[in-house]
Amino acid sequence: VTQTNYRAVYVKRDGSWLIDRVTEDELVVPLSNYERLKDLEWIIGQWVDAGEGLSITIDCDWTTNQNFISRKYSVSTEQGTESSGLQIIGWDAKQKQIRSWLFDSNGGTITGTWTKRDDSWIVQSVVVLPDGASGSFTSIFRPTEDGNYTWHKINRVLDGQLLPNVPEVIVQRR
Repeated sequence: VTQTNYRAVYVKRDGSWLIDRVTEDELVVPLSNYERLKDLEWIIGQWVDAGEGLSITIDCDWTTNQNFISRKYSVSTEQGTESSGLQIIGWDAKQKQIRSWLFDSNGGTITGTWTKRDDSWIVQSVVVLPDGASGSFTSIFRPTEDGNYTWHKINRVLDGQLLPNVPEVIVQRR
């Protein structure tokens, strides 16, 4: 479907309206991957997970044209901010799947592949730490009926060593 902008200029001569000129310009409609990402709309908002001297705040917003979701996070203790970062979630047109790219304040990166399974989102992630160590893990996000979501991390491996799972927490809307 092509959208155009149509304009006509009329002039009145001898009591009759005449067409002076007609122009038609094709409109450039920005592409959006919203339709592919809309199942993640529940994550848009401001979130907090606090307890045992640790507080994690998360701000999730759509980028312009709803092509990506931007997730900014900050991890704080009583001493101040320990780390922060930015995650971008979007549609990977080449891989035909939802992917994410996270950059943390310590210099680490995480790439993830998002898959919806029943009422949860499974994120298979690969991590590279600032010192070059690498690993992988699986995160599970599940929106809850009260507008919050649960999150936990399983199958954690760092440089070939199996690490303990991170137990499920409830992330609450601020």
